[in-house]
Amino acid sequence: MMNEWLVGIAVAVMSVVLIDIIIAEGETKKYIKGVASLFVLVAVLSPLSNLKGVKFDLTSVITDSSNTIIDTSYLTYINDARRKRVEDNIKILLSDENIVCSYVRVELKSPTNEFEISAVEISITKSVINNNDENINIIEVMKDKIAVAINIEKDIIRIFYDLE
Repeated sequence: MMNEWLVGIAVAVMSVVLIDIIIAEGETKKYIKGVASLFVLVAVLSPLSNLKGVKFDLTSVITDSSNTIIDTSYLTYINDARRKRVEDNIKILLSDENIVCSYVRVELKSPTNEFEISAVEISITKSVINNNDENINIIEVMKDKIAVAINIEKDIIRIFYDLE
């Protein structure tokens, strides 16, 4: 019991020293040091709770995931930025192939979870086919290039041709 307490204090103090070395000088350093100091204080005072019969386990406080709050608005923001970047990359890829897109839309399975593309819709308006490429199915060529470029299955890509 006493041995575990001393090891806990030593680990807490070494963690605070390591954090102090790693964190650069600035406004946030004092806040981080304050939180780290509270961590050491809890490590030092934890045996006192056992004297009064109260069972206090520091590891359950640290590893308890029920108190974790996920900021879904931030995840949505990040996934939306990634989705827009993928759309821009598809437009650039197609413009390199002399294909003009009226729109590119990437749909996600869930905007707040892991970034996973559920569908890609592309509407093309004008495409140039060279004389030596007359018999190529340009839709399949585009799907192949897009699937490889953004690492998705070819069957979730839908390409529409707008008649002007």
